[in-house]
Amino acid sequence: MSLPSSTSPVFDRAYRTLNAAQKKAVDTIEGPVVVIAGPGTGKTTLLTLRIANILRLTDTAPDSILALTFTESGAFAMRRKLLETIGPAAYRVAIHTFHGFASQVIEHHQDYFPRIIGSKLITEPEQIRIIQKIIESRDIEMLRPFGDPEYYVSPVLREIHILKRENITPAELAQSIEAEASQEVKRSATEQEKYEKRTLKNKELALVYARYEKALAKEKYYDFDDMLLEVIRIMESQPEFKLILQEQYQYILADEHQDANAAQNRILELLSDFHDSPNLFIVGDDKQAIYRFQGASLENFLYFSHKYPDAVVIDLEHNYRSHQVILDASHSVITNNPGMPGRTHAKLISLQVGGGPVHVSEYMTADDERIGVMHAIKKLIDGGEKHSEIAILYRDNKHSGPLSDMLRSEGIPHRVESETDIMHEVDVVKIVTLCKAIFDPSDDAVLAQALLLPELAVDPAHVMEISERAYRDKKPLHQCIKSSSRTTYADIHRAYDKIVRWSRDANTLSFTVFLQKIIQETGFYTSIVEAPDSLDRMHALNAFYEYITDASRSMKTFRLKEFIAYITVIEEHGLSRRKTHGEHTVGVRLMTAHRAKGQEFNHVFIVHAVDGVWGSRSSRNLFHIPVIEHARATGRIDDERRLFYVALTRARETVTISWAQGDGSEGAVASRFITEIDPRCMVIEKKDKGVAHATLHRVLGSTLHPYADKNTLLNPEFVRSKFLAQPLSVTHLNNYIECPWRYFFVNLIRIPQAESKHQLYGTAIHAVLRTFFASYAQGEDMVLKRMIEIFRGQIDMLPFMADDREDSFKKGKKALEGYYKTYYPHWNRAVLLEYAVRGTEVSVDKDTVVTLSGKLDKIEINTDDSVTVVDYKTGKPKSRNHIQGNVSSDAGGEGNYFRQLAFYKLLLDGDTKFRMKYGEIDFVEPNDRGIYKKERFEITDTDIEKVTGEIVSMSRALLSLSFVGTTCDNKKCEYCMLGKIISRVNTARNSTEWKHL
Repeated sequence: MSLPSSTSPVFDRAYRTLNAAQKKAVDTIEGPVVVIAGPGTGKTTLLTLRIANILRLTDTAPDSILALTFTESGAFAMRRKLLETIGPAAYRVAIHTFHGFASQVIEHHQDYFPRIIGSKLITEPEQIRIIQKIIESRDIEMLRPFGDPEYYVSPVLREIHILKRENITPAELAQSIEAEASQEVKRSATEQEKYEKRTLKNKELALVYARYEKALAKEKYYDFDDMLLEVIRIMESQPEFKLILQEQYQYILADEHQDANAAQNRILELLSDFHDSPNLFIVGDDKQAIYRFQGASLENFLYFSHKYPDAVVIDLEHNYRSHQVILDASHSVITNNPGMPGRTHAKLISLQVGGGPVHVSEYMTADDERIGVMHAIKKLIDGGEKHSEIAILYRDNKHSGPLSDMLRSEGIPHRVESETDIMHEVDVVKIVTLCKAIFDPSDDAVLAQALLLPELAVDPAHVMEISERAYRDKKPLHQCIKSSSRTTYADIHRAYDKIVRWSRDANTLSFTVFLQKIIQETGFYTSIVEAPDSLDRMHALNAFYEYITDASRSMKTFRLKEFIAYITVIEEHGLSRRKTHGEHTVGVRLMTAHRAKGQEFNHVFIVHAVDGVWGSRSSRNLFHIPVIEHARATGRIDDERRLFYVALTRARETVTISWAQGDGSEGAVASRFITEIDPRCMVIEKKDKGVAHATLHRVLGSTLHPYADKNTLLNPEFVRSKFLAQPLSVTHLNNYIECPWRYFFVNLIRIPQAESKHQLYGTAIHAVLRTFFASYAQGEDMVLKRMIEIFRGQIDMLPFMADDREDSFKKGKKALEGYYKTYYPHWNRAVLLEYAVRGTEVSVDKDTVVTLSGKLDKIEINTDDSVTVVDYKTGKPKSRNHIQGNVSSDAGGEGNYFRQLAFYKLLLDGDTKFRMKYGEIDFVEPNDRGIYKKERFEITDTDIEKVTGEIVSMSRALLSLSFVGTTCDNKKCEYCMLGKIISRVNTARNSTEWKHL
């Protein structure tokens, strides 16, 4: 097969490295193609080169190519690889997860999705609340057992999620149950009794599902699965909408297809059904189907090769990752699974030379195992191996903690990439405890726990004395505090007075504002930035705050009372709120086998490989519904074996599997998967009894280690990685120029920031203008009354306090009425709204580029094909001099608005689709004389040079940490105060004394 004509040296070099099967997949750009790509067969390279080839050989625009994958990490890896191949144009290719794609479709075509646009994304506790209420109905019996009426609440919700992912509606579920009941099947009396109970329970499930959907609609909620289902529904019911998407996306690629569920498959089917032989490219591997618990099923794999008989099927046999012994060991395990119909488990052929056997280490205790793994990792590092090329894979998230503690105590840098429960993080536990005491100071146990928090600076002995007095006198603790000596117990009284004051504040503030207030006033930030593990602790606090912010957005009112109710549901139903650690930390990688999918490492350690953890996992299904049994997580051995296969095939050079006889209260035996490995491919080593105990005592006694220096907020590797990983916006740039520490904490570290009423007001104004101008651009003349109705809906959806909500509505209504009457109907109808630009790059030095991004409120297309970029402002109008920064800083004329326009021109110059002639600041509120103003500017090359210089200067300061030690002009700046603390701690850590410790 000849090399296609080329204008890209990068493509040429990469193409020449492909084998014949890979070249066939890259070159077959027309018609349906199914690629069976086992581990390490280069599918990411394949996908990106195929996209590049489409762009080279056709006149297809980058944004007419749609690439869908299963995880965010997969989408990121694909875009990064594509960037290396075709440059910034990679940002214009639509690369999404299925849900990300649905979200973008809904955002860009809002008129088709009134249910989603007019509703809020429901949180899990709110879902639980709705299910609880439905199950309380009198006609629900089987799902409301007498002894435990809430027993089925969480299982019912899980079942509904599976049904939605399989694209099964309540009506379809009910029909399937009736269809099964109508079949004549001979059963014994016992079997018939079980069948009747199962059928009754399924019917009640269908009833609950239907009522759940009605409740979502009534309360204006949608859940995560509904985004895909709504896109499917609109495509099925409105052919003109489906045609819009089909015209937009000429080529469709789907990665990890073995993990697709029925709803995701239906999306692909609808996008592709215009042509009998669509340009649809499917990549997958049945041996790596590990997401059945999310509704995926093996029956979906190769679905399109059956649907399109002319599909080209390509089987990739060559593995570029692992040596042959690892591949043979993996093959010997996976052949114990049945193959797909019509296929056999072909053995992959390694292109690597050499390689040793898989090592299996048997220990006496779990502690011995962890110490043994740690020593093996230290040996690799001492031998020159990079930390990031070593991975520890485990089956469950719970295994990460002890392993992380062990590595940290020995000073081994590492990053925990599996998910952990943020509700168990130390700072989150403190905050929740304090909030419970503020909500109900009469709860003696909670109040005592709160007073013992170090952030309240109370002598623990005093707390014990007052508590003992309350117990002895049989009085509430808060009464004993009030009657105690203010002189003797001054610290307790100071803390209790704060709690009482906060309790009053909680009645008048939204919870996000209140939470930020107590975090600041208790000194949580100070204690975190001073800590040796400040990076992880700040990450946990941010994750908690984001979770609570999402909860507040789902409710009209969310104050302390609602927060406590929310937390109660989480605790009662074991709802796990998750976060991942160390996303930008360099070190040994710790993760679940599920998360390791798509990744590769030189050395892999598979730990806790015992029966019941890896294989033979117990699982009980409370529901048996034939229509979705194929998609249910059952813990079947075939599914577990695939996961073990995925874990084995992550390794390039070595695999070490370990297990401990004492891993469990009753002991343990090795996973059956170890016995399935071909003996010729492994070496088994039994470790001496108690070999690690002496080490364990030393390790657990270690409280401070130089590793702590790797896990701080000013770790240079973290700052560089974090800064370059996120595109730079003009808001980031303006914040940095105003105060480097403001940018560091707000935009880089992202400490919790409650949205002010002014920010919420601006969000509502922007939303109504987007909707209005979208209608206006289509030739529709929306009346003012409708505009105000939309604004009312936006205001009601946002988490305002009651008084702020009405004040903001009155203010916005008056502003919008005047704005409408001033300009209607003289706006330009040729517009693009909220146009997102990402991909323009600025070179910092020969090895470093910064990627810029921005979302432009409105682009007006002028008669000469140039464009005017319009940015709305909701504050009082400013003068041209003020906008350009020609007024003294005391008057607030820092030039942020003008810098924003110059930044947008820089973005569009890199985008190349538009020639920006003007930038316009459009004030949506009148001045003191009731006059509405717009200020238009022509951005010059000098303006572009200036903003480019500011970007380069900022980037160099961040990457070199030279901003450390600086302060802004505001003497009371809270960010500079935190900056001083972190700078002082950083200096101490770099001192001789710290290094000696």
